[in-house]
Amino acid sequence: HLRWEVRRKALLEVIRELDADIVCLQEIDNYNKFWVKEMGRLGYCGVYKQRNSGSKFDGCATFYRGNRFERVHVHSIEFDDLGTTECQGVPDFKTHNVALLTLLRPVGGQSCCICVGNAHLFWDPSYEELKIAQARCLVEAAVELVQARDKAAPIVLAGDFNS
Repeated sequence: HLRWEVRRKALLEVIRELDADIVCLQEIDNYNKFWVKEMGRLGYCGVYKQRNSGSKFDGCATFYRGNRFERVHVHSIEFDDLGTTECQGVPDFKTHNVALLTLLRPVGGQSCCICVGNAHLFWDPSYEELKIAQARCLVEAAVELVQARDKAAPIVLAGDFNS
């Protein structure tokens, strides 16, 4: 359903039923007005990266159970700033696609971190090369973060890859 009043209840019900320790959402708006409060009630902490667009106000949100993980580091990505426009078949306009890399450490343990990537890639099927370039940038940034912070950390990628 497209009406926000109906959709938000359905989304929260699915999240509640899944009972996941980590939740990655894309095309999220109302982050501060709705998501922080509602996910907080379910025991989640979160990080958010909004698109850098004057006309689109959504973004990527990564939520994690505050009693299970502590946030170690967050790195946000704006794909338009990463040289993806150098690829063949790439549009000469901004896509405003974004991603988040969140390094989480289990609470109370000495175990290694986990790197959670959450991305929203470009939608248009005629720009396959651009989507591949954005995905490559995401993976490279995740590997770079893990190499710098915790070489043993596994990388988990989630998102709307529009593929």
